[in-house]
Amino acid sequence: MSATAASGETTVAGPLSGAGADGVLDLDTDIHEYLTSWRLLAGEGWRPSVTLRQLLAHTAGLSYNWFRGYGVDEPIPSLVQTLQGDAPANTPPVRSSLLPGSRFRYSGSHYAVLQQLMVDATGSRFDELMHALVLEPVAMADSSFDQQFPHQRPQLVALGHHVAGTPVSGGWRTIPEMAGAGLWSTPTDLLRLDLEVARAATGKSQLLDQDLATHMLTPQLPDGAYGLGTEIDDSTGHRRFGHTGGNVGYNCFSFAWPDANVRRLHRDPQGDHRSVGPPRPRQGLGRKRRRRLAPVTREGISSRSTCGRTAVEGLLRCHQRPLLVGVVASQGGGRHDVMGAVRWLDRQRQIRPKLP
Repeated sequence: MSATAASGETTVAGPLSGAGADGVLDLDTDIHEYLTSWRLLAGEGWRPSVTLRQLLAHTAGLSYNWFRGYGVDEPIPSLVQTLQGDAPANTPPVRSSLLPGSRFRYSGSHYAVLQQLMVDATGSRFDELMHALVLEPVAMADSSFDQQFPHQRPQLVALGHHVAGTPVSGGWRTIPEMAGAGLWSTPTDLLRLDLEVARAATGKSQLLDQDLATHMLTPQLPDGAYGLGTEIDDSTGHRRFGHTGGNVGYNCFSFAWPDANVRRLHRDPQGDHRSVGPPRPRQGLGRKRRRRLAPVTREGISSRSTCGRTAVEGLLRCHQRPLLVGVVASQGGGRHDVMGAVRWLDRQRQIRPKLP
């Protein structure tokens, strides 16, 4: 189990599941219709019109923020303090700095505002809301946005490491900006979410309706590569969706190829989906620094993993729907490790492994 900054895709399923016919949220309504505890101000004091869709797609034009979290001995700010930039927050205030809808700019600010919006609109704690809306329905039993979650099962936590190989003080950091960077999860649970999104796109999900899933997997700007909380790539001729992410001490990605005619699956008696594993990649993780691959288990990556150890969980087919899914979680490894593995998985999309 490890912290993952690929939280956005999981978070998106929350407001989208509440944005249907019976939901309380509308994608194209001004966010100030829902916010009650904070208001977005531009640098000059004027208030722009921003929608939920723009927050989800990183097109709302909010100021750049990367939330690095807080150490074991540091005070933790409330989310409103983070949004306002008040102590003890370690990031600047969230402001509008670009015309909403004019361009894509990835920023944690968008999902910090989204988190506050969901709390204000429902009156519920964010971690409890996400458990009810997404994690429990998708059977992501080993996942939580609760920042106390790793303390409840420390023996299963993959301890964070910096790029140089030194461990993160205290093992991990607390992320109050949970919507964009605070999910604790395992590769298996992230796969479950990818599968649910893929099912929703074909109208077979109980969590998301097909129309909303289509919005999620459609670029929100002309010639863009980002939907609602998902990175989208059609360059290989097969659509890929998912998300990459990096927190202090952790890097990961989760991607799915819904139209790839590749299948390989082992299903245990409890119905858990566990890949029997793709062939080990010989290239793609960098020639100078070869990585030793480790199998992915339900519990995630062992806390004894060394810096840069990368796990790949690869070829999966579920419910007769051909799907290639890849998850990589690494401790301390750089982005070149993650994208190298993505390129390798892209090359596997047309491979038909012999089924057991």
